[in-house]
Amino acid sequence: MLGELLWAANGINRDADGARTAHSALGGYQFEIYVLLATGSCRYDPVTRRPVLSMPLDLRETTAYQHFLAYAALDLLHVADMDRM
Repeated sequence: MLGELLWAANGINRDADGARTAHSALGGYQFEIYVLLATGSCRYDPVTRRPVLSMPLDLRETTAYQHFLAYAALDLLHVADMDRM
């Protein structure tokens, strides 16, 4: 179910040109989605449609400076790579 949510948010839905479900100006696709878990943070890879471990640290509480996020099952983080804009 999480995989479907990640695909809907930023997955590739047109294989011919690699276009994604989320629109992007000039095809830069500057947005990435990270899944923050107790076991670490994973970046969603739209090509393989899988989360890839990027850091084995629990970062859930640090994203919004709100203590209750430390107890959430997961936190979805959208980040933009400004160099792609």
